[in-house]
Amino acid sequence: MNDKIVLSFELNEHGFTLENKDYPENYLYDDEETEAEYPEVQLLVDREGQVRFLDFEFIGLNDEEILKNFSQYVSKKSFKGLYTVPELGLKNVPFEEVVKAVRKRILKGTTTAAS
Repeated sequence: MNDKIVLSFELNEHGFTLENKDYPENYLYDDEETEAEYPEVQLLVDREGQVRFLDFEFIGLNDEEILKNFSQYVSKKSFKGLYTVPELGLKNVPFEEVVKAVRKRILKGTTTAAS
């Protein structure tokens, strides 16, 4: 198991993406439990349960609240591995810390956000 994963972060007008671009797509699996709970999320994991791809689509209704709830959900789910996201200044942190940093970055860009 490769427990140190580098993800790239991209924020756009439709949401955000975290992606491990060096991992072959044909070895990824949908995390169906997460996608059932959060239809605005596509989450792909490897065989060890490490996140390799996350696409979060903003739907315009309570995006901040959904992202907060998703962050809490990820904390409980405990994805394996340590993640480095250069765009967020993160190195070797659990996935829940990645999601918290994304949320903080997004909320920083809004004026009505409450943590």
